[in-house]
Amino acid sequence: MNENSNVAYGKDELTFSINHQQNKTEDWMADWSGRIVIEGKTYFLNGYIKKEGWVAGRVKPDPNNKSIETISPDKSITEAPTYNENEDDIIPF
Repeated sequence: MNENSNVAYGKDELTFSINHQQNKTEDWMADWSGRIVIEGKTYFLNGYIKKEGWVAGRVKPDPNNKSIETISPDKSITEAPTYNENEDDIIPF
């Protein structure tokens, strides 16, 4: 059975797709570009060929990513006490 038959690279979790940009019109444009999916969020990759053939670049979040709160607030934790200058209480430290 081929495990890779249904993978959508750059769309499924922990996958990426990257393509060599052969039709660059400006020197500042990335040599390689693509996308990666981490924890359900899509990021864009821009890579530039450096000395000795290695590629380095930046990862930028997709502006269409939705903010997902991954950690639920714990109802048993109360807020830290605050200091009110109008009260006579003084914090002992």
